[in-house]
Amino acid sequence: MRNWDYRYAWPRDASIGVAAFLRVGKLDEARGFLGWLLHASRLQRPRLPALLTLDGRHVPPERDLRGWAGYAQSLPVRVGNGAAEQHQLDGYGWVLDAAWVLVQAGHHLYSETWRAMRGFADLVARRWREPDAGIWEIRDDAAHHVHSKLMGWLALDRALRIADTHRLPARQRARWQAARDAIAVEVKARGFNAAMGSYTRSYGSADLDAALLILPLLGIEDADSPRVRGTINAIRDELSPGGPLLYRYPPGQDGLPGTEGAFLPCSFWLVQALAHTGRRREAVDLFEALLEHATPLGLYGEEMDPATGAHLGNFPQALTHAALIQAALALQDTPDTLGP
Repeated sequence: MRNWDYRYAWPRDASIGVAAFLRVGKLDEARGFLGWLLHASRLQRPRLPALLTLDGRHVPPERDLRGWAGYAQSLPVRVGNGAAEQHQLDGYGWVLDAAWVLVQAGHHLYSETWRAMRGFADLVARRWREPDAGIWEIRDDAAHHVHSKLMGWLALDRALRIADTHRLPARQRARWQAARDAIAVEVKARGFNAAMGSYTRSYGSADLDAALLILPLLGIEDADSPRVRGTINAIRDELSPGGPLLYRYPPGQDGLPGTEGAFLPCSFWLVQALAHTGRRREAVDLFEALLEHATPLGLYGEEMDPATGAHLGNFPQALTHAALIQAALALQDTPDTLGP
């Protein structure tokens, strides 16, 4: 197993939680998150770090603690987190999508909040062509991750939707629209592997990425398109260790020592993807199978050992539970008549 210092807040994970909060009527929690994000990111905006301290100070440099053993004697034990310095394009998409969900629910953004969101969108429009570290924070050379590009598209699309009810200069709107459209053209041309019938982890790659299960939720492709269906099927077939679990990417291909468990949020994202592409019966069966893997208190960790069913990593994991809520809501919103 691997040890990482997770005593920080990930804007991406929190934004997914905010969307779940809003769907179940928790407006105060959602507004509270955006207020905290404005405070915690103030020193680095418009850059949005992958992770933040609760008070907005810089995350300390990562270092190993020699002579310390982690959970179940795993090594090394680290403090600080080097991912704080990575460029992760996807985070902007999650944050702007959370702001859009708030606006969509009928709530106007405060002027400072909208100013911050505009800054995030401007940065995406300026930097989307650059390679990044990706959602999984691989400690390797940056790459053109397809999921990151998709989330860059989402950031600009949601910013433009918010702008329909908020002030925005015409020149800024045009710049966002041009960048959004350019991302869509490039991702469809370079991110799809025709031989596999699937979008892939990065441009020119044959590897899969379970984060691409968000495809039918975005709007960049029709949810029932052959490309979306092919991507879902490929991920389900190739990244499954058996049962309802999924790896987030092919095991052993992240350049790090140690082993990976199945990543539980990805299984709940698969439930959402199946529900949104008319495969409700499959989604229900998968969801019910996942519920059997909860602890007696109904809790989940970040990862699970496919062989033993042991919960690994952060426990309990907020991202997993937010994904669970969103999967349940997707099933609730999907009529029985959509699929077998």
